[in-house]
Amino acid sequence: MEDLLFACLPLLVTSSILHINKDTFVPKDRTVGFKHLDAIAFVQWMKHAAMVTNAKERLLTKFAYLCRYHYCHDQETKMCNDICLKIAGKYDKKIVDDRVKSVKKGQEPLSGVETCKKECASDCGLKNCRVECDYLYPKHFLFGNRKAYEAEFNELLSRFNKH
Repeated sequence: MEDLLFACLPLLVTSSILHINKDTFVPKDRTVGFKHLDAIAFVQWMKHAAMVTNAKERLLTKFAYLCRYHYCHDQETKMCNDICLKIAGKYDKKIVDDRVKSVKKGQEPLSGVETCKKECASDCGLKNCRVECDYLYPKHFLFGNRKAYEAEFNELLSRFNKH
């Protein structure tokens, strides 16, 4: 499976994980060295989402995967999947895209629950995501490896942003 991800094809290297498509060549150095995050699986999910033919549904699917990896640490529980799919439909595309693109190498994990809560709500712009955020941000803080995982997630996003 890993060979398929890194197949040498004359393809575009993307500048943001949200702009990855099914044919995007992903250099191996972008997905190695993670202990808490399955970076290869995340990139594969983004490629899978890129195959959705309807543009609106494609973006919704990518946002749902982004949510599931960020808040639920890729635990595929029904509740997390449902909440992430619901909030993905409320995300403000420009706000989320800009935030993802702004992640820098070495960016520190969020300082606390209130910061996470505000970030979650801001991703929805003018839409109300209180119910979804009230589930997601505490979920993220339940993980014992939250800071290490979040640091790795930021690192993965930054590896795409530097190109």
